[in-house]
This record gives sequence, C-alpha cells and structure tokens, in this order.
Amino acid sequence: MTAKGLAIDSATGGYWILRSDGQVDAFNAPALGGLTGLPSGVRPTGIAAGPGESYYVLTSDGDVHGFGTPARGSLFGKLPAGRTAVGIATDNATGGYWILTSNGGVSSFRAPWWGSMAGKLAAHQSATGITGQ
Repeated sequence: MTAKGLAIDSATGGYWILRSDGQVDAFNAPALGGLTGLPSGVRPTGIAAGPGESYYVLTSDGDVHGFGTPARGSLFGKLPAGRTAVGIATDNATGGYWILTSNGGVSSFRAPWWGSMAGKLAAHQSATGITGQ
C-alpha cells in the first residue's frame, strides 16, 4: 500500500492521508471515511481539503467523492479513452476545485479557469499532480 496524497485541515492544523486502497487516515483532523468497493481498474488519485472540516477524494475515472461536503461536479464519464484524472486542488476563494488530467487538461468546478497544458505535452509526457491554494 502507498500514500497517494495529503490534504491539510485548516480548522485543526491536522491532515488527511489518502492511501492507495482508497482509505483515508486522519491525523489531528476529523475521521470522515474513505472509499470502498471501487470498480476494477479504478484507483484513488488525489485528495484535497474542502470547506470547513471536509475533503474531496478523486478517482482515476474522474469521479469526485465528498466527505463532509457535497461534491461540486466531476469528469466521471467524460474522460477520453486513455486519459485519467490525476489530481485535485481546491480554491479557497470560491470553495470550488480543479481537476487535472493526465494530458495536462484542467477542468474547473465552481473555481476560475485560466487555461491548461492540454495539447501542449509531448506524446511521451503526462501530468502527475496539482497543488491548491
């Protein structure tokens, strides 16, 4: 098992660590749960703190799961073949978030959109992560 990401709880100063099995470990932050029963081939790829004491977990198929807060939208069922969702970051100003895909594309959900690297990466390159505010 490996760690897939870390999100900081601004209310407590603690954090959550997302594990490769979809479970989330809480350290001086509220334990809100994790993912169970993911479909075959779908894996957790990112975690981001949400508003208040909450977080979002992103899966490779573009789905966003809210824990302690509702999800604001996702790319589930909208990713082209061969592309995966690789990271999620929240926008503190709007409470929304951005999703990064393996081709460098960025999708925004209740967050401003300023562009992306989609179509600008070489065939052998892929995006791997994103950091929020």
